[in-house]
Amino acid sequence: PQIKKFNEATQRFEEHVEHWMKGQIIAELEVILDKLPTIIKTSMNQDPDMIQFVWKRICRLIDKSWPDIRVELLNDIEEQLGLKEPLEKNIVTEQTDEQRCGCGLLAYLRYCLEPFDRSFWGKIKSPIWIMMTFVMLVPVTYVSGLSFLFFFLVI
Repeated sequence: PQIKKFNEATQRFEEHVEHWMKGQIIAELEVILDKLPTIIKTSMNQDPDMIQFVWKRICRLIDKSWPDIRVELLNDIEEQLGLKEPLEKNIVTEQTDEQRCGCGLLAYLRYCLEPFDRSFWGKIKSPIWIMMTFVMLVPVTYVSGLSFLFFFLVI
């Protein structure tokens, strides 16, 4: 009987310690999340091509939307720690070699049209991106339609 009481007491103690640790971790993460808007704004200002007027607008957008983002991040962290029931999420499967296209020209066009490592201000410096954007803006039905079809097929 005393071993059973001891096991129950240790189990309750472990549950209390685990709950306390999760609370401490969440408190520390809240402090970190409160610092994130400043870090994001500072890193966005490092783009030398960005106009300061646009940066100020983005900072205002971050300030207005941060409370909602903070709540979502805290909910995800609580799910990861097991404080909440996890929601079902879509599982993305990896592509096979047949699904990938190894064509170098297609990869080059994709990079020219939508580069992954350039900001909008960096894209403006690309002549292919500017040309394709202006072709998409031509008010002739077939020209803009065919350019969007080309864009769709490339991506």
